Amino acid sequence: MTKKVCLIYTDAGGGHKTTAIAFEEIIKGEWPNWHIKKINFYKDIMYPLDPLYRLFRVSSEEVHNFLLKHNYEFLVKWFAQLAKKIIKYYSEAGKQILESLWSKEKPDLVISFIPGVNNTISSSIKNYSPSLPFIIMITDFSEWISPFWIGNKEPYYICGTKLVENQLLAYGVPSNKIHSLSGMVIRPSFYRVQRDEISKLKSFLKLKEDLPTGLVMFGGYGNKSMRKILQLLQDRQDMQLIFICGKNPPLMKQLMKKTILHKVVVGFTKEIAVFMSICDFFIGKPGPGTISEAV
Repeated sequence: MTKKVCLIYTDAGGGHKTTAIAFEEIIKGEWPNWHIKKINFYKDIMYPLDPLYRLFRVSSEEVHNFLLKHNYEFLVKWFAQLAKKIIKYYSEAGKQILESLWSKEKPDLVISFIPGVNNTISSSIKNYSPSLPFIIMITDFSEWISPFWIGNKEPYYICGTKLVENQLLAYGVPSNKIHSLSGMVIRPSFYRVQRDEISKLKSFLKLKEDLPTGLVMFGGYGNKSMRKILQLLQDRQDMQLIFICGKNPPLMKQLMKKTILHKVVVGFTKEIAVFMSICDFFIGKPGPGTISEAV
């Protein structure tokens, strides 16, 4: 029987979308005839209410990624707090937009991969169809802005750590609505990398067999810290590094300068599983998804 599943994600940071794609692959593997609709909460739904977009035609997602890309980590939490207040202010208008979306899409299941908006999503689903199941997949190791991921007690929750499970229970979420996993959900491809894929990539990248290989990666948009890492290690001859810059062509160009260090510089790629499989160590932003993929 065909089912329709709406996956609600954001491009802010990259990890939310990556987990949504992992879910899509898992669902399609188990139920090939199910229809999956991925929806960017901010770009596809809420952009009419985004004050930054209305004033400057720059989305909140783009501002968030700008802060990450330029290493303004100290501002990210502040910006998340601000976004939380903006979402609360526009909550009623947001519910109306979401209810129209559910009427149009007619989903059998809704799964959210983003924090901060789940009370609004949950309320809109309750108004549209109280029987429509709603799941929140928490893609962080913990609830870091209390409460940010955790909304009301009606949705089902999937979490990857005991800490989040305990936080959910402390907020009064019934235990039968919590599904605790052994870690973050990652794409199935990380479990089935073939040896011939590894050999082909090593040969293509001209990696040296006698040197340990490190992977340097800071999310889907790179980070200027990668320039500093290269500066510190540019004269090393006892290792080789692969720099994955994501959607950041200027950074990629800067890292291509000639060095004694043997290195490979890559832009955006979907083959992270293969790249990680050929490396001996990892340097980068310790996001929950990246840590789980590396392990």
